Amino acid sequence: MKLDGEQLERFKKYVTSGRPVVAVRTASHAVQTWLEFDKEVLGGNYKSHHPVGPVTQISVKPAGASHPILSGVELTKVNDALYKNLGYAADIQVLLAGTIPGQPSEPIAWTRDYQGGRIFYTSLGAQDTFETPSFRRMLANALFWTAHREPQPVWLQPPHLPQPRPGPLRKARTTRSSSGSSDAVVAKRTLPNFSRTHPMSKSLIAATLTRADWRRLRRSWA
Repeated sequence: MKLDGEQLERFKKYVTSGRPVVAVRTASHAVQTWLEFDKEVLGGNYKSHHPVGPVTQISVKPAGASHPILSGVELTKVNDALYKNLGYAADIQVLLAGTIPGQPSEPIAWTRDYQGGRIFYTSLGAQDTFETPSFRRMLANALFWTAHREPQPVWLQPPHLPQPRPGPLRKARTTRSSSGSSDAVVAKRTLPNFSRTHPMSKSLIAATLTRADWRRLRRSWA
């Protein structure tokens, strides 16, 4: 991806102004017109990757032992090609490390404080890995953590919102609470409308639910 002009400046302004960032795999070198993003913001040092094939064994580092991002996460191995990131920034907190036979251990998930904002990066993210519930759980946790919120097991209904009434999935109705606050507008009948009410909810729901969960949810709302 090649950003330039105003697009590149807007991207730089966001990531260098203390905003939360959750970056996955190729995000470290996705912006070809600003490859310094990896070192400057993420704290990484991407230098290509090992060949696809060897299974990457995963270990939890001391910084990750009780970290909220790894709450409910059980990743022990993946088939991702292991990224080379040795020479990373001294101030990152490595949560997970990955190893393949005959090669040095590499950091594969870490956090960083940058310009007052929270950063999370993982070099994992091959297609098969996204099908792993624990990987999706880690990403959902990271979204909460970078936003200075406590991760929740399954983020279907934030505690400050009234419970939506069961009803047909495709008939939308919304209501505003008596407080009149803008964040109290909720969908009473459709999950898609509920997702639009809270910008984070759609990605978090997708990250934390399996196909079976979705089927059960649809039946319960029918």
